[in-house]
Amino acid sequence: MEWVVVPTVGMLALVCLARRRPPRSPRTAAAPVRIRVLAAPCGRPGFEALAPAGARLTAHAADRGGARLGSLEVDGASIVVRGLSRVGAEHDGLPLPAASLRPVLGRGTDAGPCLQEDVEQVDLATGPAWCRTLVLPHVMRTEVHLDHAGWGFVIVVESTRDHDAALGVAERVLTSWRWLDAAPRAQVAVA
Repeated sequence: MEWVVVPTVGMLALVCLARRRPPRSPRTAAAPVRIRVLAAPCGRPGFEALAPAGARLTAHAADRGGARLGSLEVDGASIVVRGLSRVGAEHDGLPLPAASLRPVLGRGTDAGPCLQEDVEQVDLATGPAWCRTLVLPHVMRTEVHLDHAGWGFVIVVESTRDHDAALGVAERVLTSWRWLDAAPRAQVAVA
């Protein structure tokens, strides 16, 4: 199965198109699912990645925390990708800081009060990222903050049990990540 998320003009809604192909063999029946989120008309990059077989995929409309580009649920884990805004542009009434500062300042998230582990820098297929894990009353949450092409993103991994397994799923998804940059706009020659 392949999921494609297409940002609409106006960028407040996302449309999800899915094509279900019948499995050709037991081997392909367990094949990963390709997720493709196209670049937005506003210039925000898209991405593609592989989700584990059996993952439930959902495309989302914009929400308070930024455009929810999509989420997947597998084995008790939830992984949500949010496109925030351009770094330095207004986000929730303040300029959006760089990815290295967002976890420390608690920006680009809606976690509220919680116990927080130290911020850790990691190198992923997505590029350099800064992670923090939060212990909330009924869930553990890891936020992966990153920037690409001047835009801020946060990938949120939540689980109610076995957070290490949830992080393993997220790591497999992020290992397959590939950015889909916006096509450059045609330049108009001025005579």
